[in-house]
Formats: sequence, C-alpha cells, structure tokens
Amino acid sequence: MTVSAVDIVTLSRIALIPGLYTTAAVGKDEVFVALFIVAAGTDVADGWLARRLGRTDGWGRRFDSLADALFYYSIPVWFWSRRPEIVRQWFPWVLVPLPLFLAGVAFKIFRRRIIAALHLPTTRAAGAATVVYLLWALLGMPPVLATRLLTVVLAAAALVELVVVLE
Repeated sequence: MTVSAVDIVTLSRIALIPGLYTTAAVGKDEVFVALFIVAAGTDVADGWLARRLGRTDGWGRRFDSLADALFYYSIPVWFWSRRPEIVRQWFPWVLVPLPLFLAGVAFKIFRRRIIAALHLPTTRAAGAATVVYLLWALLGMPPVLATRLLTVVLAAAALVELVVVLE
C-alpha cells in the first residue's frame, strides 16, 4: 500500500488532535479555533480529494472513519473544557440524540462488524452543524434556538444512520 495525498490530509487531522486538546486545556481559544478550523477543513478536503483522485477504497474509508471518530468524538470534551456553561444548558437536549447515536454505533459493531462513519448526507450535515456550533460557542453564547436546532439535526442524523444500519 502506498501513502497517498488523501492519506496525508487525513493523517494531518489526526495529528492536530493533541494540539487541540492542549490548547483547549490551557485556554488558548484563538489557537484552538485556528487548529479546529484547519482540522475540520481536512475532513472536507480528504473526501473531496479522494473522489477526485479515485481513492475511495476500503482503506481510505476506514482511515477517514478513524480520523472522524477521533475528531468528532472529541468535540464534547472540548465543549466541556471551554464552555461548561453551554454544556450544562445543553445537557437535557443531549438526551435526545445520544441514545440514537449509541444504538447506531452498537448495531454497526455487533451487526455489521464495522466501526465506520457511513458518510450519509445527514451525518455530513450534522458534522458541519456541530463544527459551526462549536465555533459559535467559542465566540459567545449561542441562542437556545440554535442549541435546539443542533439537537434536531444530530437526532435526525443519528436516526437515519440507525435505519441504514438496520436495513
């Protein structure tokens, strides 16, 4: 197997994660935001590049799924470390999409024997909405309506993924 440009872009997202944790922990919001934007950009870039170069093979999808999991599953930790007041406000709403998400993960592992992002349009929209929301949260307190809309988007994405996994 040769390392492609797509793999390097995906690897760069993974390589940025320790820096994101560090800057979040020490409260360097400006540096965190810059790294976060670059990391989120690599998620868009590697998919686009993979399609352009015809590198949408199994290895690339699995590697991208690993990078996605490390990045997107870290977002709640970063939320908590940088904006705990938003997390406290948001917590009751997490109880809506979280069980659907966890059920989808469980069914992927136990039924399909995979740990992978399905890259559905709804999950892409949920990822983008989460990135925008986190950036908004770092700049100030998002309105309650934005929090509730994000919850609806996350729940819809989790539900669609669960339905696809169960088919």
